[in-house]
Parts: sequence; C-alpha cells; structure tokens
Amino acid sequence: MKSSFRAGRVWSLAFLCRRRGPGVVLPALLGSLLFSGSFWQSAQAQTRYKIIHIPAPDGCNSTALGLNDHADVVGFCYQDEESNAFLYNYNDGTIEDIGSLGGQATAATAINNANQIVGYSADSNNNVLAFLYAQNQGITSLGTLTGGSNSEAFAINVSGQIVGDSQTEGDTHRPALFGGDGVQDLGVSTKDSDTLKTAYGVNAIGQIVGRYDLDDGSTHAFLLASGHLTDLGTLGGTGSEALGINQNGEIVCDSETSNGSTHAFVFNGSYIRDLGTLNGFEKAGFARAVNASGQIVGESDSDSQKRAFVYTNGKMFDLTHWRST
Repeated sequence: MKSSFRAGRVWSLAFLCRRRGPGVVLPALLGSLLFSGSFWQSAQAQTRYKIIHIPAPDGCNSTALGLNDHADVVGFCYQDEESNAFLYNYNDGTIEDIGSLGGQATAATAINNANQIVGYSADSNNNVLAFLYAQNQGITSLGTLTGGSNSEAFAINVSGQIVGDSQTEGDTHRPALFGGDGVQDLGVSTKDSDTLKTAYGVNAIGQIVGRYDLDDGSTHAFLLASGHLTDLGTLGGTGSEALGINQNGEIVCDSETSNGSTHAFVFNGSYIRDLGTLNGFEKAGFARAVNASGQIVGESDSDSQKRAFVYTNGKMFDLTHWRST
C-alpha cells in the first residue's frame, strides 16, 4: 500500500483558524491566506476569528490536519519526495519536527488534549506504518493486522483510542483500531479489495466513523457504535464517506449527489442534512470536522479555486470574506 497523504486536501500553506474570546476552538483549516475577520451569527451577536499562519521552511509546502482544544496543530511539510510531520505549539508559536520511523515520508494527522499525536510514516524498508508520538517516548509504530506490512492512523480520542486502517494478507485497506492489545480489525469490510476502507474519526465514547465498501463496489460512510454498524447512506449518488464525529454523535460527511456533484452533509443520529456548497464554488463541498458546539468546517470548490467554510446556525460562511482591513 503506497500512501498518498490523502488525509487532507493539499493547499499551498497551512493555517489555524481560532475563535477569539471565550468559546470552542474550531478544527484546523487549510489555505493560502493569513487574515483576521468576523461574521454575524445574528444582528446582536458577533463571532470573531483569527487566522494564524503556521510557518514552514523555505521552499516547503505544508498541510495542517488536526488540532486539540489547546490549539496545538499537527500536519506535515513536504518538498519533492520528502515529507516531515510537525507539531505547532499555539501558546509559544514554536514548531517542531516529531521525527519518523526511518523513511522519508511522515504525516501527523491528529492530536488529542494529552498531546498524543498519530499519523503514518515510512520505515527504512519503505513500508508505511501507523504511529503514535508522545513527548516522553518519541515516535513508535502501531503495527499492522496479521499478514499486513502497511497501516495508517487518522484519529485519536481523549482516552487514547486510535483508528485508521491496516493492510492484511488479502486486503490493502481494512478499518482498524490500534491500542495496547495490538491492532483490531473493526469488521466492517465486506470483501478483500484495493478500495480505500478506513476509519477517519473516533469520539470520546468510542463511536467510530469512516468509509467501507459494499458488495456492489460502492463506498459508504459508516458509524460503528457499541459493535453495531450503521450505513449512513448517500445524498442520492453512489458514494459517501464520514470524516469526523463530535462528542454528541454528530457526524460530518461528504457524498456524491444524484447529479454527480459532491456535497458536504451532517448526520445527527436521526436525519441527514445536505450542507450544499458556497455560492460560486458549486463543483464540490467537503465537511472535514465538527466541534462540540456543532460548528462544521470544510471546503467548497470551483473549477480553479477552493474556499474554506464554517457552517454554523444553519448557514455556510466563506472564511475569506472576513479579512482584516
């Protein structure tokens, strides 16, 4: 399995979008602008956001993929064939390379409030392996399912539960749970194939979301809770995937629609809400993460550009509209 560093859609620079004043920190966004701004939630109340550029070495592109409640950010910088995982400390503005498993390609995908970091890294044999990083122990491989040589980790919760995927003897991607007892097959794959099947998110109570394949060859978003698998369906098209879940069980996904475009949607346990796209950026919409307050972040695309959005109080806002003057 060759990693494509697909855990985030690569933009030219990484930045952190943080809510000013009391409140919940929004998940990390990707983009090419540094700005501050605000949007009106109502005529009486204003929410302000500050965009903070995360530095990268000269000539190196970067992508931010995860953050915790302290606004510490993880991701990777890449140049040519080499990529290095980083940890950005919000309080002092420092950035550090967290190391690798011996190869030239490493990406950090998620961080929890204990500053445990997960991701995937190539080893000296060019196998890509899921890893856990902690300040007191450095970076360590999480291993694979029996018969596999590659794995990836995409999320970690407050309890240290880690989810992602692993290769097995006959399957290139199988949703997996990584922990002290080794690597556990989540049992949501229907067949062995080259289809990307993985777990992308896990919340504080262990509910897991991701994408899996059906017998007809399509892929659908799933929720795995207390051993019960729920297919989240689509918006009328053939494929969907779930990328994040908050502590209330709200799940953010994207799906093909009946006309072939892609829209972001949210599933709250009883119904699906199509979030649509930003005006002028109707080619595709993707929801990336949701916080405890139900605020959703993602991107909306045109043929030539991308825009970061926040969806709150039933409306989608283009973050690039709130630049400082």
